Amino acid sequence: MYRCIFEERIELEQGKLVRITNARWNGKRYGSGNMDVFKLYEDGRKCCRNLCFCYLGGYMLDDIVDPDEVWCEPRIECKSLVEGFRDIIDDEEVLLIKDKYPGFRWMLDKCRNYCGSIAFIWEALAAWKLWPECERLVNGGFYKLALSSGFAKLPYLQQQKIAEWLKRNPRSDYGLRKIQTMMSKNLTSEEYDLMKRRVSLDCIKYFGTQVKKGLFETLLITSCIYDDYIRMAKSLNHDTESDYWKFPNDLVKAHEKVLDENARKETARQKEKMTRYRRAVERFLPKKYDYEGLTVYVPENYETIDAHARALHQCLTYADYIGKVSDGKCLLVFIKCGDTPKATAEILPDGKVGQFYGDEKDRDNCQPGEKEMKALDFWMKRFKPKIRKVKEAA
Repeated sequence: MYRCIFEERIELEQGKLVRITNARWNGKRYGSGNMDVFKLYEDGRKCCRNLCFCYLGGYMLDDIVDPDEVWCEPRIECKSLVEGFRDIIDDEEVLLIKDKYPGFRWMLDKCRNYCGSIAFIWEALAAWKLWPECERLVNGGFYKLALSSGFAKLPYLQQQKIAEWLKRNPRSDYGLRKIQTMMSKNLTSEEYDLMKRRVSLDCIKYFGTQVKKGLFETLLITSCIYDDYIRMAKSLNHDTESDYWKFPNDLVKAHEKVLDENARKETARQKEKMTRYRRAVERFLPKKYDYEGLTVYVPENYETIDAHARALHQCLTYADYIGKVSDGKCLLVFIKCGDTPKATAEILPDGKVGQFYGDEKDRDNCQPGEKEMKALDFWMKRFKPKIRKVKEAA
């Protein structure tokens, strides 16, 4: 199939405007060329030729490009073609439309200044032909509403209500559905955006009260803090469906409260984990070995492991090697020179070396030096480490 660049243009065919998509290709395999592949007429009729649709690659030309192939109605909506890759309207096309529809001149110039794409101008022309009074909305800057066919079909009283709402919200260039939802539910634009993210109206109104209290600057910031608060509250087994936990009077203080509680819980969890870790490595702690200025040893606590891992850009804490050691799945052996970490070795239960790395800042060049390798080799031969599964404390 031919991968193409699709470009759009507007022409006259038998006195009618037609929007044409041209496919242009250029490559070693197929050479270069172009041909018209899609047409959209004023009355909504569509036709195409030589097109194939690939769910991964979008629309492409068929392997066999036949310039004499007849035009036919597309079986699949050619949305990607309708929008095109080159669809900026040019001066000649503008004059063509103005000559065909002199009454559309003013609205065409306004819409072109707002968005110069052929797709947008084509949509604006269709809206104007259906309802010429949409010029008044364009004049007020409400382009999205002006191009909505649904607004033209509304009863006059509903149009008047929307017009009154627009006077109170002069910068609301929104579509009809958004305006109707904001009006019916008495929402601001920010509240509507949160609702689109499937935030309940009760939560949105709650966010509003927190902003009015001066606790947060925007609803979006409030929403982010609230999501974090609810996540931690659930992890702490609090009833987040009760009003006390679901809608705290002061979200800032409530967030700090669960943050502190979560920190205490995490500290207790780490303390319990380190107790198990120390039982697992207790018999290895005295087994230190010095070799030409290097010290080979088994780390005793979390702080030592964390500092060593940070210095060597290793993921020992994130990958929960403390838990693996506690469960008897491996043993960590560190090598340092004075106070400077140099390498980390993972000893497997059978006493063999699993992983052995130095500084992992450069993953392509993180092997330990020859000196570190010899130091670990001497330590292994001297202590012959074998890992036993640690029994749980009664």
